[in-house]
Amino acid sequence: MTLQSHSLIIIIIRRPLFSREHRLAHLLRCSPSVDMKHSPLLAILLRSALSRITNSNLTDTQWLQARLPIKDGGLGVRRVASLAFPAFLASAAGTVSLQDAILARYACPTDSFFETFRQTWSDTFGSSPPTTDVMHKQSFWDRPGIQRDQTTVESSLVTCEHQASFRAAAAPHSGDWLHALPITSRGLRLDDESVRVAVGLRLGCNVCVPYACVCGTQVDAGGTHAFVCKRAPGQIARHLNDVVARAFVSDGVPVTKEPIGLAKQDGKRPDGLTLILWQCGKPFTWDVTVAHMLADSYVSATARSGGAAAEQAGGRPNMIFWHRQVACFNQLQQRHLAR
Repeated sequence: MTLQSHSLIIIIIRRPLFSREHRLAHLLRCSPSVDMKHSPLLAILLRSALSRITNSNLTDTQWLQARLPIKDGGLGVRRVASLAFPAFLASAAGTVSLQDAILARYACPTDSFFETFRQTWSDTFGSSPPTTDVMHKQSFWDRPGIQRDQTTVESSLVTCEHQASFRAAAAPHSGDWLHALPITSRGLRLDDESVRVAVGLRLGCNVCVPYACVCGTQVDAGGTHAFVCKRAPGQIARHLNDVVARAFVSDGVPVTKEPIGLAKQDGKRPDGLTLILWQCGKPFTWDVTVAHMLADSYVSATARSGGAAAEQAGGRPNMIFWHRQVACFNQLQQRHLAR
């Protein structure tokens, strides 16, 4: 049986070799495995598998970003070597009281591995160990290493476009698609090409060969020009409009898309309208606006702060006010980059 790319990447992220259900996780937490000689080989296999699944050639920086947690702008493909320290230290610190209770009647030396690794951890990251009440949590031991890798990735980003892309990847909810199970019947499965492009945009990989667009612009290998090209077919906005329309229909509210005749002055049409009254005797209408963070008008702001494009677009005055005369109006602002 051949699995699609979406299924394979979810398998790597959700049930990797170091998942809680796997015996290797037990090994990392219960034995000092920091110097495990096979961890570099496991990292090479993970990198090779991710490159083949996504049909991409990952650079060292892109691979480093892929190893970051999803909420920090990565893919969540964690290395065994990076988890050996926090896994063992959290387990050892969390079981100290239990060990003391079991061995109270015996004269036992202190755990030399725990003391040595805790000192090594402090020397490596230049910070004090977590306090006693959180020492049993692996995330507290893991966070300094994540922040170090995140800083390394950020320092390697030279252009505003790359910086904006990384800020967007670390923005809230931008990696939610990596948490969704690829269920075909629910419309949650991405085809192989969509996975390749989504991962490429998230990590800054090449997604196409350079070419000349029909609008006259020279497109680079990043392929992001399609999001801002004035002659693009507009599939993104239509897809988001379909998502909103399906949400209403699934809740039993009939809708019509792009209704005509609402504005007699200029003939403009909203993206959708409910066919039943929504509030105060008026129907509900919506309009989808996609503010792309790599557009020339936004990229300088989005390079400094993720979500700046949506905030700037949301702060603009509504271009059309006639909606409020016939319906309860709601304008949907969306950030878009590999979401």
